Amino acid sequence: MAEQEHPELEEVELPGKPKIGWLAKLGWLAWIILCFELGAFLMVYPWMDTWQQNGIQDWLRVSEDVWLNPYFRGALSGLGLLNVYVSLVELFHYLKALLFE
Repeated sequence: MAEQEHPELEEVELPGKPKIGWLAKLGWLAWIILCFELGAFLMVYPWMDTWQQNGIQDWLRVSEDVWLNPYFRGALSGLGLLNVYVSLVELFHYLKALLFE
C-alpha cells in the first residue's frame, strides 16, 4: 500500500562502473614504472661524476657554469622527486582500482 502512495520512490538500478580492460591496466602499469624510473634517474644522476662528461651539455650548448651549478642539479633532483611522488600516487590509484573493482 505504501508503494501506491509514493510511486516516485521506486527502486532504480544505477549503472555500474565500467570495467578497466587488461590493456588499459598494462598501460597504466607501464606509466607508473616509467615515472618511477625517470624520477629515480633524475634524483641520482646529476650528482654522479659522469654528469660532467655527458654529451647533453655539448648538444644543448649549455654553459658549464649552469650545468655544474648545485642549484641546477638540485632542481633536476627535485623534478625527479616529483616524478617519484607521481608514480606512488598513481600506484595507489592503480591498486585501489585493481583491488576494489
